[in-house]
Amino acid sequence: MRLMEERIARPEKYIDDGKPTPSEFEGPKLYHYAIFSDNVLAASVVVNSAVKNSKDPSQHVFHVVTDKMNLGAMQVMFKMKDYSGVYPKLHRILFLDDDIVVQRDLTGLWKIDMDGKVNGAVETCFGSFHQYTQYMNFSHPLINKKFNPKACAWAYGMNFFDLDAWRREKSTEEYHYWQSTNENRGNWEHCLQV
Repeated sequence: MRLMEERIARPEKYIDDGKPTPSEFEGPKLYHYAIFSDNVLAASVVVNSAVKNSKDPSQHVFHVVTDKMNLGAMQVMFKMKDYSGVYPKLHRILFLDDDIVVQRDLTGLWKIDMDGKVNGAVETCFGSFHQYTQYMNFSHPLINKKFNPKACAWAYGMNFFDLDAWRREKSTEEYHYWQSTNENRGNWEHCLQV
């Protein structure tokens, strides 16, 4: 509420003039992070902890995606903290959930050889815990044919994406295919959570 009070009290400070983001924030050699959150405080903890623990904060760019209801408060929070976010054509991006607290410099992640893979994450299988069978409807013939129910899922709070591999593998199109398959099948569970 205080952030929105600030926005209302000083609207000229938070006007989005539609100017393109400075190209200095678009460089694919910078470390880019995506945070999806409707929680201003949680998103600021993620950003602040990442910045505080980085060796060179000027090399880190945060892309915060939120809903309309929280957009104003997010803009005030990050304008006050002087963070900038952009959507450039990137090679890699690190997704951080809004319940993450960064405890060390993350720049080493950009040195990982992804070996052509789209996604890098921490595997979280413990016995049957976090296996695909918990997330997909294997009674559907397409799911049953395409996926192994015993395959391990991963911790989705921090995911590293090779966006060149994403485009090469047509991952957006693949996601939309499975999403539309899910929507067209009526009332069964989500066939794929991404």
